[in-house]
Amino acid sequence: MTTLIIAEDHINVRRSIRALLEDESDLTVVGEAGSGMEAIRLVDMLHPDILLLDMILGDINGIEVTRRVRNESSRTDVIIFSMYGDQSYVLGSRQAGAKGYLLKKSPPNELLKAIRAVSAGGQYFAATLTSD
Repeated sequence: MTTLIIAEDHINVRRSIRALLEDESDLTVVGEAGSGMEAIRLVDMLHPDILLLDMILGDINGIEVTRRVRNESSRTDVIIFSMYGDQSYVLGSRQAGAKGYLLKKSPPNELLKAIRAVSAGGQYFAATLTSD
């Protein structure tokens, strides 16, 4: 069973992601955060397998959250799920330790594919983001 925390500052988006993930028998959402600092606190408290993280949050950005989570919790992998596909965000996320990055406009099955790839020890960076 893969455990996840969803960090997204828009509650309706969080609820939609949670609904998608809860339909999957191998995935369990153990927490939700509406800010970067709340995400860091929940990861420290709950130790999920994956933090599904928005890039732009109200307090600190996803790159900084990723850096802090990776420094404090070697058990939790980070997947950035953002509307921003700018290469600087993708590269910054990778350098901070994110194991995946995909756009919110991606089909739901791609999000599930990314989660399962990272859960299995791999990485998942959407092809549209990694092309030169």
